[in-house]
Amino acid sequence: MNNAWTPVEQDKEWFPKAKWLDRHAGHVAPTQRDGINVLFLGDSITEGWVGVPDIWQREFAPLGAANYGISGDETQHVLWRLQNGAVAGLNPKVLSLLVGTNNIGNSRHTAAETIQGIRAVVADLRRRLPATRILLHAIFPRDRHADTEFRRTIAAVNTDIATLADNQHIFWFDIGSIFLEPDGFNPGHVMVDALHLAPEGYARWAVKLAPELRRLLAL
Repeated sequence: MNNAWTPVEQDKEWFPKAKWLDRHAGHVAPTQRDGINVLFLGDSITEGWVGVPDIWQREFAPLGAANYGISGDETQHVLWRLQNGAVAGLNPKVLSLLVGTNNIGNSRHTAAETIQGIRAVVADLRRRLPATRILLHAIFPRDRHADTEFRRTIAAVNTDIATLADNQHIFWFDIGSIFLEPDGFNPGHVMVDALHLAPEGYARWAVKLAPELRRLLAL
């Protein structure tokens, strides 16, 4: 198992390295890198915006947004991408970052390990994109019910990484509650498998995210 803070390529049975490298190569292709004002970076939850193109075209395409989410990515995989050209030559005004759930769910990293990985990603982004405002998402809830190990681990990670926000370069964005019922239940019409968002989940996310991106772009 890889640790959460040392860059490494993703290589899973369901997503082999060669396919993952092709996806990364598509992001760094020169023809895909013009006019990016808002960069989305993360795992399958971010990549999943491709499944709701109507929302993307209405809310984010007019902002000059590009989606660099890759399914299955953990912090160490995002770090590898950053160190291998993912943002080279880019100067987005805002970067939306959501990562960490796969560290907990796939690699079974602890809260402390996942925190270290997210902090490493943020630090790397700050070095490479010093003028970019980073919108750091709290990890979204997972599991159907509130009192689970995953929920407790996610809460611990979010409590820590929230302290990275300085409201100048890094902005905290915790909207997890919009996906849940008042008792903490995670309904299937919002998250199809208690992890990945259904179209309704993306609609709820967009309602919160689009105004925040516009606010940060105007600063």
